[in-house]
Amino acid sequence: MKKEEFWQAVKEEAKRNDADEVLVYLRRLVECARTAGKPITRAVLDAHGPNGTVPSPPWRSRTRVRLTMEKNRKYTVWLTDQGGRAFMGKPDEPESRWRVYGEYVGNEPGVGLWLHVEYVEQTTAMGEPRLFAVSPPVRDDRR
Repeated sequence: MKKEEFWQAVKEEAKRNDADEVLVYLRRLVECARTAGKPITRAVLDAHGPNGTVPSPPWRSRTRVRLTMEKNRKYTVWLTDQGGRAFMGKPDEPESRWRVYGEYVGNEPGVGLWLHVEYVEQTTAMGEPRLFAVSPPVRDDRR
């Protein structure tokens, strides 16, 4: 499959399913590797890089991916628009970017990661960011 065909298929599937392109890209990448009988490892991804045979996402050259998260450290997690509206219980909100900020407490395989959420930020296309504080906020017992 050529690079252009791969990305076209990703875009079409994302649009057809109202899905996030990044998540579709990752799933399709795993499926292609599984079909070829080649496991995806960090070494494999690094060896292919931006000019290799595996289509590289447009952000790869400017983003450093952290493969592990440390407990008791604070992170920002971006949600898809659909995921953000579902998470906040606001299905009728305008299309937005959603950012969740909180302390990492662990993950559950097949489910996702767990954060003690401090706040959620919603930004619409033409609007100012809106912050939604979580009450009670995360206590920092380490001080």
